[in-house]
Amino acid sequence: MAIIFLAAIVVIIQVTTNFLRVKNKALKKIVHNKNSELKETSLTLEVVKNDLQRETEYQKKLVETISHDITTPIRFIAMLSQKLYESDDVELQKKYFDSIYKSSEQLYQFTLNLKEYTELYKAEDIFEEKEYLLNRILEIKKKLFWEIAKERGTVIVNSTESEVYTKVSESILSAIIHNVLDNAVKNTFKGDITLAITENKQKIIITITDTGAGMSTEQMTVYMNLFRNPKLETPSFKGKGLGLHMVIHLVKKIGAEISFKQNFPQGTVVEIIF
Repeated sequence: MAIIFLAAIVVIIQVTTNFLRVKNKALKKIVHNKNSELKETSLTLEVVKNDLQRETEYQKKLVETISHDITTPIRFIAMLSQKLYESDDVELQKKYFDSIYKSSEQLYQFTLNLKEYTELYKAEDIFEEKEYLLNRILEIKKKLFWEIAKERGTVIVNSTESEVYTKVSESILSAIIHNVLDNAVKNTFKGDITLAITENKQKIIITITDTGAGMSTEQMTVYMNLFRNPKLETPSFKGKGLGLHMVIHLVKKIGAEISFKQNFPQGTVVEIIF
């Protein structure tokens, strides 16, 4: 009886132990699954957090870009409006009215295309589906800055002789040309600004030449180093040089090259090659 009793106890202990082992394994599996789910949730939250940070940074850069690109035309219209208010000369008033009208019309046309700016930093595909006339961008930007340059005694000339077509993103090239021309107009008084497009061995070269104050050798070195920096992915556009910082970023985005040269005897030559 004692042996049977002890055997029964051993069997009960063994059965209980096995049951607890199975239950422990099941609990471990549940805990493991929960840990995996928590890790996945944590990774998902990290991805969402990074996406939100990138989106916030993108929106910030977009606002900075648009603000920068419309500053010069709006400031010019404000200046003419003040001159118009202060002038009693009828002929001079007509001249100011005409300049304000033309500048406002070009600014209006520019704002109609602001939706293209939303693709500047997000777009992965840097090519259009169909070829378009690149000369058109130069003419549009020439008209936008014409009155501003004229007020400074500067003439903008488009010396492109042949029609050039490309599939490279129109919005990106438009933003690049806009900012380079903006800088040329700001720094040129009683001078000339020449726009040109040439094709050479399957390469397209956009050249913007001015006879303005010009860039110093140190400035050119800084911007060329900025262009050659492989780690420059999302540069900060704060402070001075917003336009050229953005130009360099967009030039790299489309796999193009940019160069800054001195225009003798005075001025700067900027080339975009792609």
